[in-house]
Amino acid sequence: MDFVTGSTPGALMPIGVCYSDEIPAREVASLHAFGKHVPRSVGGPVLITRSTSGTSDDIEHVPAWRWLLQG
Repeated sequence: MDFVTGSTPGALMPIGVCYSDEIPAREVASLHAFGKHVPRSVGGPVLITRSTSGTSDDIEHVPAWRWLLQG
């Protein structure tokens, strides 16, 4: 997990960044570990990747270009 967005404990969303299409296990593990300790009410964790999109292990994968355009 690289950063967290949100202003209140009930509205935090963990975000990981991995500029690769192969996601290392440590990225998934850190996002899941955060979820065990902090309840999520804004949605699940997000992993920003080079070009992978979709969902796996309850983590949303978003390509970097798409994430930047959403902001």
